[in-house]
Amino acid sequence: MVKQADPRPLAALEAAREAGRRLLATGPLSLARMGGTSIAAPSSAGWVTDFLNAAYYARPRERRDLDDLRLAFAVLTTAWHHLGRRLRLGDLRAFHSTFGADRLRRTPTSGTLTLDRAELLDGGERLLGPAFAEGYGDPSRHAWGIVFRDPGELRAYNPQVRVAGAPLRELTPPRRPPAEQTWHTYPAVPLPSAAATLELLEQPPRWPDCACELGRFTPVRRGGLLGQTFEIEVARRSPRGRRCSRAPM
Repeated sequence: MVKQADPRPLAALEAAREAGRRLLATGPLSLARMGGTSIAAPSSAGWVTDFLNAAYYARPRERRDLDDLRLAFAVLTTAWHHLGRRLRLGDLRAFHSTFGADRLRRTPTSGTLTLDRAELLDGGERLLGPAFAEGYGDPSRHAWGIVFRDPGELRAYNPQVRVAGAPLRELTPPRRPPAEQTWHTYPAVPLPSAAATLELLEQPPRWPDCACELGRFTPVRRGGLLGQTFEIEVARRSPRGRRCSRAPM
């Protein structure tokens, strides 16, 4: 017997697309766009990046907080961990029912179609369990961009499961002559403690907590920095705004 396809995920996706069109109509915004990563299949790219836009990119510049973007990534990555597979189109229904009402409500800290920090934390608890908000601030339960249910679950986690969704390939050397290669450098940033910074660099599972609006590094091996491999998700500029893509590991 042939079963009729459930139209609700597609209807919710169209609602997300309409939200994006309305955001673009409000003025010049740098929105994220994604083609898929090891935690998100290409079929989920539309609603996943719509969620990230709501948490950060679609906000006015003066009201953006990078930790809210990191929190939104933690919601997505923890959902991936709970499901045990990449996020896909059908998962939109759960996210839409969890965060949709908050996105339609205007508050002093979030405009229509966006999410503020409290809404992200409250929605995270409804979607992922009542200990999500507490675990997000607990180093014994928060690593690799995931909020674990307890410290034991964190210790048992194998970060190499991400490789199943994004196979490692051989490294490719630069192709252009050295004179034609471009190296990006950035202004020096003051740090409160050199020792604390070195300690952080030596703990790759904490690197996703340092994500910026241009992307994040997620380790895919156990251990420290020596011999480590990272998945790099990059938000690059495109004619329509920002596009999030996964770089080769």
